[in-house]
Amino acid sequence: MKIIKNTHLICIATLKAKENKTDELLSVFSQLKKLSPAEPGCLRYELHQSEEDPSVFTFIDRFKDQAAFEFHCDQDYTKHFFDEVIPSLVDSMEITTHKEIELV
Repeated sequence: MKIIKNTHLICIATLKAKENKTDELLSVFSQLKKLSPAEPGCLRYELHQSEEDPSVFTFIDRFKDQAAFEFHCDQDYTKHFFDEVIPSLVDSMEITTHKEIELV
């Protein structure tokens, strides 16, 4: 068996809204959902809501490569939302990055 790594970078961010902050957090997500997919190298920008706990949201984002992901992270609006706005709206936030692999 051989493992082949795709050059695409997958970012998975899971956030749990504070009590009574879900609508406010969704408003922020709406803004991010308009801006981020327009970036060069952003291939997919998905937002999911947990069926078990509607206050839990997961972004699954696919970027062309590490450079495209870094470009996304360096945008003023990304920094503003994740450094200044979102922390006041969430109880927890976990962000991980991944590479898709193919087993041949």
